[in-house]
Amino acid sequence: MYKRIAVHVDRDDASAHRVRVAIELARTHEAQLIGIYPAYPPTRYLYSKVYVSRETTAALESRLKSDNEEVEDLFGRATDESGLSVQFLLAEGLPDEVLATHARYCDLLVLSQDYNAEGPMALAPHLGESLVMSLGRPALMVPKFGDRGAGGRRVLLCWNGGREAARAMADADPILKRCSELVVLMADWPDDKEPGMREQVKSELIQYMLAHGYPTPRFDFRPCKEIGIGNTILNTATDYSCDLVVMGAYGHSRIREWSFGGASRTVLRSMTVPVLFSH
Repeated sequence: MYKRIAVHVDRDDASAHRVRVAIELARTHEAQLIGIYPAYPPTRYLYSKVYVSRETTAALESRLKSDNEEVEDLFGRATDESGLSVQFLLAEGLPDEVLATHARYCDLLVLSQDYNAEGPMALAPHLGESLVMSLGRPALMVPKFGDRGAGGRRVLLCWNGGREAARAMADADPILKRCSELVVLMADWPDDKEPGMREQVKSELIQYMLAHGYPTPRFDFRPCKEIGIGNTILNTATDYSCDLVVMGAYGHSRIREWSFGGASRTVLRSMTVPVLFSH
C-alpha cells in the first residue's frame, strides 16, 4: 500500500480537483497526505538582475506571504474533514525542484495534466513532463478537464517487456492489487519474428500477476504503426472503459533537460482518464 501520498498544491484552477483526487487515494490506501506548495519568491527569480525599490520589494513580499497563507488555508479546509493524517509543506523555489525534492520522501505524487495556466503556474507550463522524468517516484497525472476520480477499478497496463514497463507495474502494485479488471496492452508485438513469444510473455505475466494478487488479465495485441503508440493507448483505454492507465514514461536527454518521448507526450496531452507515469 501507499503510505505517503504527495499532492501539488497551488493557486491554479486545477488545484482543488487534484487535491480531491489525492484525498480519495489517501483514504483508499489509508495513507498520510502531504500537500506540497512551491512558493515563488519574485525578488529572487524575476528581479535578480534588476534594481527594485524597497517599497516594491516589501509589497511583493507582502503579496507572497498573503498567497502562501491563502494556499495553506485552502488546503486545510479541503482536508479538514477527511479524517486523514495531513501535512502541509511550503518551500521556496522553482516548482519542479521543490516538488521533486519533497515528493521523493513519498510513495506517489499527484499532479495535474500540463495546461496553459494563468498566474504563478504560467511559469511552469511543462511541469508534468519535467517531474515525471526527474522525480524517481510514480506520478499520477489527473486530466485538466472533467471531474474524474483517481480511478483504479478498470486498469489498462501498457507492456512491452522493457525496463520502464516493469518499473511502472511495480510502482502501481498497490493499485493493481485493488482493481477489479486489468487489461494488458501489447502494441506491435512482433510474434511473426519470434513464434510463440506472445504466449510465453502472457504466461509469465499471468504467473506474476496472480502471485501478487492481481485479477487475471485480459490481453490486447494491437498494431499501432498507422496512428502511433500514444493514440493506440488512448483508444484502447476508451474501448475497455478503463478509468486508469499505467505506463512507463519514455524520453531522451538533452543538454541539462529531459524531454518526453512521442508516445508519452501524446498520452499526457490528450489523456481523458488519470495516468500513472513511471520512469
